[in-house]
Amino acid sequence: MATAIEQGTVKFFDVREPKRFGFLKLESGEEIFFHYHDQVVGGRSLGWEQTFPKPGDVIFFVRSNGQRGTKASPWVTAENVHLLRREVEVQARSSWFSRTYVPERRSAPVPTIRYRLMVQVSHPSTGHKDEPKPLWEGTNLKDPSLKVHWDAKYDRPTFSCSDFDSRKWWERKDGETWLVCYDPTV
Repeated sequence: MATAIEQGTVKFFDVREPKRFGFLKLESGEEIFFHYHDQVVGGRSLGWEQTFPKPGDVIFFVRSNGQRGTKASPWVTAENVHLLRREVEVQARSSWFSRTYVPERRSAPVPTIRYRLMVQVSHPSTGHKDEPKPLWEGTNLKDPSLKVHWDAKYDRPTFSCSDFDSRKWWERKDGETWLVCYDPTV
């Protein structure tokens, strides 16, 4: 299921405890409710950062089902839209997300995200580092062959012994470029 990140402008926001809610005005003229505690801060929906949106601020959000109808949750300010993209990417893998978020209204192709697990081995006794190489590459994070190389429950990013050190990391393909990313299996 594709999830649309939408944009709105703060029309009103009440900063008083325990209210801390407001309304966004969309280009279409529609107004949508949002709450301070649904803000994404550092990749998680927290709510303790004490900067409040002001009328006219641009907010990016995903529509979700609230107790009283549709609301903007999660949401971020314009300078943190990368956090929202990461949150949506991570949450898209959980069953909770698929039950909570409203699907995109337009039918758009779901982008296939390509990942690879990299490893680099170094030899402390000689100071030599091998070239980084992919251990696994693909789009299916449930692929049984991945378990041979990575188990998020037990694997650690680094492994050391007297003869060699091993470092593993994840990369995500963005266009033609590979970017280091968080573990997509969790």
